[in-house]
Formats: sequence, C-alpha cells, structure tokens
Amino acid sequence: MADVGDGLTLRLTLTKALRALPRRQREAVVLHYLAGLKHLEIADVLGISSGSVARHVHRGLAALRAQLDELAPGAAQVTQHIIKGGIVRVTTLPEAARLKGTDQLVTARVTGRVGGTALYTVDIGMPAVLKLPGRPGGEPASEELIGQEVECVVVEVDEEEQRVLVASVPSGPEEELYRRRTAFISALRPGEVLQGTVISVVPFGAFVDIGDSVYGLLHVSELGSVDHPQEALDVGQGVRVEVLDTSPVLERVSLRLAEAA
Repeated sequence: MADVGDGLTLRLTLTKALRALPRRQREAVVLHYLAGLKHLEIADVLGISSGSVARHVHRGLAALRAQLDELAPGAAQVTQHIIKGGIVRVTTLPEAARLKGTDQLVTARVTGRVGGTALYTVDIGMPAVLKLPGRPGGEPASEELIGQEVECVVVEVDEEEQRVLVASVPSGPEEELYRRRTAFISALRPGEVLQGTVISVVPFGAFVDIGDSVYGLLHVSELGSVDHPQEALDVGQGVRVEVLDTSPVLERVSLRLAEAA
C-alpha cells in the first residue's frame, strides 16, 4: 500500500471511511469538519439539538478513526491535525470554565445522589454535579444511574464555590421534548405572569408546572413569613406566578407569587 502520507491515498481512504459511517454521523462530521459549520448551525440544518450533533460527531469520529486504522494502519494518526474531538475528561476548574456553554462532551461517572434532590454527584476527572434533562427539581434521583457513565456538557461553573454543574445530552424521544422545553423557556420574559400548578413542595420552596412539562422553582423566600412552604402551598394547588429569571440550557425558571389581578 502506498504511504499514508500520500495526499491522494489519504483522501481516498478518508472518503471510503466516511461512506461507511451511519448517515447521521457522516452528515455531522462532514458539516462540521469539511463544511466548517458550528454545532448550532448543524443542528438547524439537520433538525436536531446541538447536543445530539455533539454526540453524532463524537461517535462518528470514533468510528472514523477505527475505519482509518483498519483501511490504512497509521492513517488515523496522520489525520489528527484535520480531525479532532471526542469526549474529554476535566480535571481543573479553569478547564471546566473553558468548556462552559460549548458542545464539547465530557464523560461523567455517576457516583451518588445529592440528598433528596433530582441531582447526582459525578466524576468528570474532578467532582461535579449532574442534572438530567426534564426532571423536576423536587423529584428525587433514582439509584439506577449510580456506577454508570453519562455523556454530558458543562453548563455552569462556580469558581468561588468550587462547583461544576453538568447536564446530560438528551437522545431519542427525550430530544424532541428537550427542544420544546428549552424553546418554551427561551420565550419567557422576566415579569411575565403565568398560571401554574404546584407539583411538589420541598424545604426550600415549591416546583410549579407552568406548561410544556416545564417546572419552575418558587423559592421559600418568595412565600412570606413561613417556616416551611407546606404552610402556604399544597401539591395540586393552582397558583399565579411571575417569572423572575430563566436559563434554557439548565431548564431553570425562577418564580415568585404574582400579585392579585
């Protein structure tokens, strides 16, 4: 076989490897690395979430490198300067801060649950906290994920508190629900008044269903002089709430009780 450094041989080998990829992986890799599109642009072209784009790119690259090594041993190393990516490990807060808001996937090994919340403790190369998409904050995390590895992205870094928050990337039917929820939250504006239903009451407040499976937090500090939110709210109760702040990527909505109409 000709030397893999030969340009023509390398291009033919790369083309053959690309053709062997599943369609979605091939499209994502080609649009990103050959067409130069960003993940958000690819998401618009393919009609999927940017998180799914990141997953398809990662898996496509892994399969592509394997194909290259099989077709021409050493070719994967030769093309490293052209094709980069994959899932990374994060070991420091500055590294996490650089990845915040990007579509770079990180590997999170689930190590436990955070109290009675919907959050998990994970190891991404350093301790972090994992949020799953669409789970109400008052719904306790199950033990099923403990010990498993999850593909996620860095969404929040608090250097003062030495805390990193990561979110898993939705897939399958959950992907469309995630897109709907984030679109719903993106359209909300501070001061907007909504009618909602209390779905859970926890020591620090209550979670309110405000539509499209979006759950906002009504913090206890917004409930007046009460020792526990249960003194003011009941599960199933309808409430008028006002939007204080939102974070679509975290699927987070902060609420307060709206003044009487």
